Amino acid sequence: MTRTARSEDDVARIGRRGPAPWLVLVAAIALTACSAPPTSVGTTLYVSPLGDDQAGTGSAAQPYRTLTSAVAQAPAGATIVLADGTYSSATGEAFPIDVSGLEVRGASANGTVLAGNTSSVYGLRVTSGEATVRDLTVRGFGTGLTGANVWMNGGTLLLENAVLSNGARHGLELLGGTMTLRSTTVTENADDNVVARGNATLEMFDSLVSASLGADGINLFDDVTFRMRDTRVLDSDGSGIELRGGSADLGTATDPGGNTITGNAIGGGSAAQIEDDRPVGASIILAYGNDLGASVTGVKTGPDSFGFVWAIVGAGNQIDFGP
Repeated sequence: MTRTARSEDDVARIGRRGPAPWLVLVAAIALTACSAPPTSVGTTLYVSPLGDDQAGTGSAAQPYRTLTSAVAQAPAGATIVLADGTYSSATGEAFPIDVSGLEVRGASANGTVLAGNTSSVYGLRVTSGEATVRDLTVRGFGTGLTGANVWMNGGTLLLENAVLSNGARHGLELLGGTMTLRSTTVTENADDNVVARGNATLEMFDSLVSASLGADGINLFDDVTFRMRDTRVLDSDGSGIELRGGSADLGTATDPGGNTITGNAIGGGSAAQIEDDRPVGASIILAYGNDLGASVTGVKTGPDSFGFVWAIVGAGNQIDFGP
């Protein structure tokens, strides 16, 4: 009985003193684990012309002022949301802005604008990872000798519901990686609206390429792989689509293109809606099921087959327009 009484006294004393220190430590660790902040996956940062790069936190209530600052703070996989307004070097942006591994989303395609000037060679840049740019305009980049509104040399990029316009050189320039355009407009750039080189892949769906000034709508080089569906290529001074290398799938027998390639070759010369200027013996260009402004069917073979719709320069090269 005496030992039992002492044990009860001990329990009482422990209760008055509180739990042992090691119990407090274990509880604290457990609480910290339960309340730890989320990982970077799913992070969203906000930017507004009314924001503040110094005092802002990137939250919806305290946005940054520039995309430049948001990108500097964003972990891989983050989404950056831009409010409507114009973002330029005058408002604090430092171009080019590398958005590799990020999603950049504007409030509206025409209301959210990244604007360049004569000293801004490139606007947005992607070099690695998976990137998405949607619902905004990128305009006015390039020096006349080089540059593009969007430049890419690796990784993957989805451009969706975007506008790339009024560049002093190219609307977009692809040197490597895989770029996909969906519901995107590339228009009124001073050189080729779209240029792709190297061992790159370019895909276009439900988009518009129009009014390149003094050059081609789409110009493809080297080993580029190109695929296009339900897209309009219109009113370029040069050819609508010119291949100096690579391969093109503009529509197959089982998957018709549904593209409209008309009104190009305004500058005349050898320009055409589709121009095959690749080395001799290149792969056949497939172009089934498109509106070319004229009824064209069958396989055309160069270099003697020239017409306003097509031009084939290399001996033995072919364009298959389908039945």
